[in-house]
Amino acid sequence: MYDGEPAKLKLLIYIGTLMYFGIFFWGMLGGWLADVWSYRKLCFVGIVIMALGQLLASFCKEPWQLCLTEGVLSGLGIGLVFSPSSTAPAR
Repeated sequence: MYDGEPAKLKLLIYIGTLMYFGIFFWGMLGGWLADVWSYRKLCFVGIVIMALGQLLASFCKEPWQLCLTEGVLSGLGIGLVFSPSSTAPAR
Protein backbone atom coordinates (compact mmCIF):
# COMPACT_ATOMS: atom_id res chain seq x y z
CA MET A 1 0.00 0.00 0.00
CA TYR A 2 2.81 2.41 0.88
CA ASP A 3 5.77 0.96 -1.01
CA GLY A 4 9.01 2.88 -0.89
CA GLU A 5 7.93 5.37 1.76
CA PRO A 6 9.41 4.37 5.13
CA ALA A 7 8.13 7.52 6.83
CA LYS A 8 4.54 6.53 6.05
CA LEU A 9 5.19 2.97 7.19
CA LYS A 10 6.52 4.26 10.50
CA LEU A 11 3.40 6.36 10.92
CA LEU A 12 1.26 3.22 10.69
CA ILE A 13 2.78 2.05 13.97
CA TYR A 14 0.97 4.83 15.79
CA ILE A 15 -2.48 3.52 14.83
CA GLY A 16 -2.46 0.70 17.36
CA THR A 17 -0.68 2.83 19.93
CA LEU A 18 -3.31 5.54 19.74
CA MET A 19 -6.10 2.98 19.82
CA TYR A 20 -4.83 1.27 22.97
CA PHE A 21 -4.15 4.62 24.62
CA GLY A 22 -7.71 5.67 23.83
CA ILE A 23 -9.14 2.41 25.15
CA PHE A 24 -7.48 2.75 28.54
CA PHE A 25 -7.69 6.55 28.82
CA TRP A 26 -11.36 6.79 27.93
CA GLY A 27 -11.99 3.59 29.86
CA MET A 28 -11.00 5.41 33.06
CA LEU A 29 -13.46 8.17 32.30
CA GLY A 30 -16.06 5.65 31.15
CA GLY A 31 -16.80 4.55 34.71
CA TRP A 32 -17.52 8.09 35.79
CA LEU A 33 -19.61 8.75 32.67
CA ALA A 34 -21.57 5.56 33.32
CA ASP A 35 -22.52 6.93 36.74
CA VAL A 36 -23.53 10.30 35.30
CA TRP A 37 -25.42 8.78 32.37
CA SER A 38 -26.64 5.22 32.33
CA TYR A 39 -24.59 2.23 31.19
CA ARG A 40 -26.91 1.67 28.26
CA LYS A 41 -26.59 5.22 26.94
CA LEU A 42 -22.82 5.24 27.31
CA CYS A 43 -22.42 1.90 25.51
CA PHE A 44 -24.72 3.08 22.73
CA VAL A 45 -22.67 6.26 22.24
CA GLY A 46 -19.46 4.22 22.31
CA ILE A 47 -20.75 1.77 19.70
CA VAL A 48 -21.80 4.62 17.41
CA ILE A 49 -18.37 6.30 17.72
CA MET A 50 -16.59 2.99 17.18
CA ALA A 51 -18.66 2.22 14.08
CA LEU A 52 -18.09 5.75 12.77
CA GLY A 53 -14.34 5.33 13.19
CA GLN A 54 -14.36 2.05 11.28
CA LEU A 55 -16.57 3.48 8.54
CA LEU A 56 -14.43 6.57 8.07
CA ALA A 57 -11.28 4.43 8.02
CA SER A 58 -12.49 2.79 4.84
CA PHE A 59 -12.29 6.15 3.04
CA CYS A 60 -8.74 6.99 4.17
CA LYS A 61 -6.01 7.52 1.62
CA GLU A 62 -3.17 8.68 3.89
CA PRO A 63 -1.70 7.13 7.05
CA TRP A 64 -2.42 10.19 9.20
CA GLN A 65 -6.09 9.80 8.36
CA LEU A 66 -5.95 6.21 9.60
CA CYS A 67 -4.34 7.44 12.81
CA LEU A 68 -7.28 9.75 13.39
CA THR A 69 -10.06 7.34 12.46
CA GLU A 70 -8.75 3.98 13.63
CA GLY A 71 -6.57 5.29 16.43
CA VAL A 72 -8.53 8.12 17.96
CA LEU A 73 -12.17 7.50 17.07
CA SER A 74 -12.15 3.72 17.41
CA GLY A 75 -10.09 3.98 20.60
CA LEU A 76 -12.60 6.41 22.05
CA GLY A 77 -15.55 4.20 21.12
CA ILE A 78 -13.99 0.99 22.40
CA GLY A 79 -12.94 2.72 25.61
CA LEU A 80 -16.47 3.94 26.25
CA VAL A 81 -17.86 0.44 25.69
CA PHE A 82 -15.21 -1.80 27.26
CA SER A 83 -14.82 -0.37 30.75
CA PRO A 84 -18.50 0.06 31.65
CA SER A 85 -19.48 -3.28 30.12
CA SER A 86 -16.78 -5.13 32.05
CA THR A 87 -17.73 -3.51 35.37
CA ALA A 88 -21.52 -3.62 34.96
CA PRO A 89 -21.92 -7.24 36.16
CA ALA A 90 -20.16 -6.32 39.42
CA ARG A 91 -22.77 -3.68 40.22
